[in-house]
Amino acid sequence: MRWADLDLDAAELTITGSAATIDRKRVEGTTKGGRSRVVSIDAGTVEVMRADRKAQLAEQLAARTWWQDCDNLVFLRVDGAPLHTDTPTALMQRFVAQAGLPHTRLHDLRHLHATTLLLAGVPVHVVAARPGHADPSITLRATPTSCASRLEESPTSSPQPSTGDARQRYLNDLVLANALAKGS
Repeated sequence: MRWADLDLDAAELTITGSAATIDRKRVEGTTKGGRSRVVSIDAGTVEVMRADRKAQLAEQLAARTWWQDCDNLVFLRVDGAPLHTDTPTALMQRFVAQAGLPHTRLHDLRHLHATTLLLAGVPVHVVAARPGHADPSITLRATPTSCASRLEESPTSSPQPSTGDARQRYLNDLVLANALAKGS
């Protein structure tokens, strides 16, 4: 994510692609569907991002010659170099373990977010746009049975509950959401 992808005045983030490490090199690509999307961000996130940008610019000025120019990326190492693409995943695993929460992958937060919005009554077509699902039925297949059953009454939905390991991950997501809501 680059600072140009964030419009802090409008409280929006434009998601244009992804990054991975292949043969020890950072490789950037498009989103899975090849389309960019704009998602809203809350006021607290805007505040944090403004403070982070200010701190990052101060670090860059203080570093002078040893700061690495990395195309205006948001998340960097202390020397200005890009984070390794596996760093957020490793940090997520550490935070979840320290909090004593069920095993949760970073990618599971996409499903947790969608599940939370659906349980809050947000229309499925609105929820589907946030993770970039082209079809709301994709979103419904990625929600736990308890959430999907509540949506069966909706004339635009055709839920297909998850089973097996996937269902357990989503139930873990609900446990995680509950713990986060309680401030664990």
